[in-house]
Amino acid sequence: MPFPRRVTRPLAAVAFGCGLLGSAAAGPAGHPVAGTPTATRTPASRPPAATPAPVRATRNEVLPAPAGAAAEPNVAIDPHNPRRMAVAGNPYLAPTRIQVATSDDAGQHWSAAMNILPPGARKSYDPQLGFAADGSLLVTGGASPDTRPGCQRSSEVFIAALHGTQIDYHVLATASGGGLLDRPTLLVTPAERPVLVAWTASPGPGAECLLRPVSSTTVVARLTPQLGVQSVSPLPRVARAPFGSDLAVSGQGVLGLVVAGRDGADGVAVQVYQSRDGTHWTVSQAGKGRAEPDRLSGLGGAVLSMPSIAGLPHGFVVAWTDTTTGTERTLIARDDGGGWQQTAPPPAAAGRLLPTVAVADGGLVLLQAGLGPTGLSFYTWQQVGSTWFALANDGGGTASDRHEVGEVLGLAVGPDGSRVTAVPVDLPGSSALLVRTQLPPAPAAARGTGTAKAANPTHASGAGLGPGSEVLLGAAAGLVLLVTLRRSRVRHRRRRYR
Repeated sequence: MPFPRRVTRPLAAVAFGCGLLGSAAAGPAGHPVAGTPTATRTPASRPPAATPAPVRATRNEVLPAPAGAAAEPNVAIDPHNPRRMAVAGNPYLAPTRIQVATSDDAGQHWSAAMNILPPGARKSYDPQLGFAADGSLLVTGGASPDTRPGCQRSSEVFIAALHGTQIDYHVLATASGGGLLDRPTLLVTPAERPVLVAWTASPGPGAECLLRPVSSTTVVARLTPQLGVQSVSPLPRVARAPFGSDLAVSGQGVLGLVVAGRDGADGVAVQVYQSRDGTHWTVSQAGKGRAEPDRLSGLGGAVLSMPSIAGLPHGFVVAWTDTTTGTERTLIARDDGGGWQQTAPPPAAAGRLLPTVAVADGGLVLLQAGLGPTGLSFYTWQQVGSTWFALANDGGGTASDRHEVGEVLGLAVGPDGSRVTAVPVDLPGSSALLVRTQLPPAPAAARGTGTAKAANPTHASGAGLGPGSEVLLGAAAGLVLLVTLRRSRVRHRRRRYR
């Protein structure tokens, strides 16, 4: 049944007002950074990527050290309480030793530095962090009784459990006779899964004095709940000198370990080992390339970078440094269950190295370093769909006196989408780890209820409107339009009858 004209005209005005406001409220879509390739949309593809949601961020400089001494950052977020975070570094003090700081308020405040040095050791290095199911903070690393820089007569791999200020140490393996145990990495999985520690074992004599080994093996230890060694598995060598590794777990509970092995001509083979139990492993090749120089012009210390791995819902993603083109660049490959495929990295106008990868909100987060005319810089990116968005750019300083830019950089993502990064930076007369914590947007309280709903992402141009506000304001705009038309009609009639 058709409505009378006196009803349809007000309704049309209201609808027109809503349409005007809806067009204005939509605004311009979020844009990727200049030079970022955008996805071509097809009927079967995802919608165009939106700008990552705004975050609450804090910055702190932790673990202060002498100039150029801050190195080897690592971070962790407690999966059971994302407000608990930890950061570790090797500040190249005299002697070298791992230091750890913790936060209970999502990175706003950090504890004083705690030294991690096993009994009988004179130096410790290569920290890796993880939170156990009982809430303790686990720290693994290498240690030695020798204080000589770069060289040591023996070495060991250890794991420490921190309960407040109490530290319990467990030695996992010891090398003697000039051999070297180096580059340990740690994976702490849910309570029903084992704790894994992997490291590089290089034979002696003299291996400990080399910048990198010429022959080595990757070893994986499966630990008991009491952090004792349950089993040790030397992995089959697929290259002459695998040097450092990284561990992750997929959404299906598969354990993954990535190794970049060098051959005699500095070719690199990136291998990924997978296991269900941490004892039996299968291997596939994710990619290849050439090793970066051990020392770079403009950088005072060694590079010693390693590949990085993160778990996907149905597989893994890995990132590594390649110099095949003569410039350091980041390569990324992922296997979602159908085999390894390379994916485009973030755009870069100059060299990028030390890529560290994580997974958040179905996309990737990547932290990488660049060495340019102004010195060392660190870049954080987030992938939304197939588009990369720049999240942060932190200057690391001149880096000419940097002791080491080594291994992966500090990057962790919590189950709530929180993120923490740590990179070494120069300060006036000193250095430190710059820790950047970013939390997901605060939930907005739902109107008229006691519940909360997740806040919608907003554009950089301004704050978004609350739920339903577009309809209310549109109705108001329509009424204003209707009143204006009505007055105009009345004035027109008055002029006619004058």
